[in-house]
Amino acid sequence: MPSHKWKPCTDSAASNMTHKVGVVYPSYDQLVRLFGPPTSNGDPFKTDAMWDVEFSDGTVATIYNWKNGPAFGGPPVEQINTWNVGGHGPKALTRVRSAVTSSI
Repeated sequence: MPSHKWKPCTDSAASNMTHKVGVVYPSYDQLVRLFGPPTSNGDPFKTDAMWDVEFSDGTVATIYNWKNGPAFGGPPVEQINTWNVGGHGPKALTRVRSAVTSSI
């Protein structure tokens, strides 16, 4: 199975313990086409959309906006194109970038 195959991460402990490992620049619509609807809203005062994903190799990643959307006085979430990637290490960023690039 290619490393960009993924499933929703259902282990909240694994996804809650991630930290920012980088940034990606797809549109909101591209993320929805790739990962489905956001799995949560994250922190309602700082984050508007969040995806918790687990790749086929076990790598867990979170994809989320941070203080750049409506919860923080910014544009609608559909206009956001700067997304943080969280993980337990740089492999999470590599997996998300690979998935985003392969979806273009």
